[in-house]
Amino acid sequence: MASKKNTPENKLALVPDEQAFRLMFEKDPEIMLLIEPITGVIFDANQVAVDFYGYPKTKLCGA
Repeated sequence: MASKKNTPENKLALVPDEQAFRLMFEKDPEIMLLIEPITGVIFDANQVAVDFYGYPKTKLCGA
Protein backbone atom coordinates (compact mmCIF):
# COMPACT_ATOMS: atom_id res chain seq x y z
CA MET A 1 0.00 0.00 0.00
CA ALA A 2 1.48 3.32 -1.04
CA SER A 3 1.85 6.00 1.60
CA LYS A 4 0.42 9.44 1.04
CA LYS A 5 3.08 12.07 0.64
CA ASN A 6 2.70 15.67 1.70
CA THR A 7 2.52 17.10 -1.81
CA PRO A 8 0.76 20.23 -3.12
CA GLU A 9 -1.70 17.95 -4.94
CA ASN A 10 -2.67 16.22 -1.68
CA LYS A 11 -3.08 19.56 0.11
CA LEU A 12 -5.36 20.79 -2.66
CA ALA A 13 -7.41 17.61 -2.37
CA LEU A 14 -8.25 18.54 1.23
CA VAL A 15 -9.73 21.91 0.38
CA PRO A 16 -13.25 20.67 -0.51
CA ASP A 17 -13.36 18.64 2.72
CA GLU A 18 -12.31 21.68 4.74
CA GLN A 19 -14.96 23.78 3.02
CA ALA A 20 -17.59 21.13 3.74
CA PHE A 21 -16.55 21.00 7.41
CA ARG A 22 -16.67 24.82 7.66
CA LEU A 23 -20.15 24.89 6.15
CA MET A 24 -21.42 22.17 8.51
CA PHE A 25 -19.81 23.92 11.48
CA GLU A 26 -21.32 27.31 10.68
CA LYS A 27 -24.80 26.07 9.69
CA ASP A 28 -25.34 23.48 12.43
CA PRO A 29 -28.27 24.44 14.69
CA GLU A 30 -26.36 23.29 17.80
CA ILE A 31 -23.86 25.29 19.83
CA MET A 32 -20.40 24.38 18.58
CA LEU A 33 -17.06 25.48 19.98
CA LEU A 34 -13.60 24.41 18.87
CA ILE A 35 -11.46 24.29 22.00
CA GLU A 36 -7.72 23.68 22.30
CA PRO A 37 -7.69 20.74 24.73
CA ILE A 38 -4.53 21.59 26.69
CA THR A 39 -5.12 25.30 27.30
CA GLY A 40 -8.91 25.36 27.06
CA VAL A 41 -8.77 28.34 24.70
CA ILE A 42 -11.75 28.61 22.36
CA PHE A 43 -10.38 29.18 18.88
CA ASP A 44 -13.65 29.10 16.95
CA ALA A 45 -17.38 29.21 17.58
CA ASN A 46 -20.37 28.95 15.30
CA GLN A 47 -23.00 31.69 15.13
CA VAL A 48 -25.42 29.71 17.34
CA ALA A 49 -22.80 29.73 20.13
CA VAL A 50 -22.19 33.46 19.66
CA ASP A 51 -25.93 34.14 19.90
CA PHE A 52 -26.41 31.83 22.89
CA TYR A 53 -23.55 33.17 24.99
CA GLY A 54 -24.17 36.79 23.99
CA TYR A 55 -20.54 37.69 23.36
CA PRO A 56 -19.07 38.87 20.06
CA LYS A 57 -17.03 36.15 18.36
CA THR A 58 -13.86 38.18 18.90
CA LYS A 59 -14.43 38.09 22.69
CA LEU A 60 -15.56 34.48 22.81
CA CYS A 61 -12.60 33.16 20.84
CA GLY A 62 -8.96 33.40 21.74
CA ALA A 63 -9.46 34.59 25.32
